[in-house]
This record gives sequence, structure tokens and C-alpha cells, in this order.
Amino acid sequence: EARIRQSEAQKSAMVATAIDGVIAADANGVVMEFNSAAEAIFGCPAAVAVGRRLSDFFAPQQAGRSRPGTREPWS
Repeated sequence: EARIRQSEAQKSAMVATAIDGVIAADANGVVMEFNSAAEAIFGCPAAVAVGRRLSDFFAPQQAGRSRPGTREPWS
């Protein structure tokens, strides 16, 4: 278990400090991780992104960085 915790800590540190946007999703396409660079790219806070479907960020209605079904920005 200690090795798993260490590996997870290293991965989390790499994702958090990456200058590129990093989005990790599970097998169902649900966002599990969303780093600060992804926040800047998509204009969406991680707290809002995590738990959403990955397709929400690449669907045509998202091109204007507005919430689905609105013209309002992410908050």
C-alpha cells in the first residue's frame, strides 16, 4: 500500500505542476482530474469539471466556453 500511495502522490504532483492541460477521465468518460492549465484552457474550474462527462468539453456547444444550454460562462 505504501508503494501505491507514493505512486499516486508522484502522479498527482506531475499533473498539478504540468504546464499543459491535463484531463483524466475514467472508462465511462467522466472527468476525474482537471489541472490548473486545463482550467485556463477551458475557462472552467476543476471543481466544476470533475464529475462531468469529458464530451462536455469538446462538444460543439462548448466552443464559446459557455455552460451547456446557456450563454453564461462557467462559474
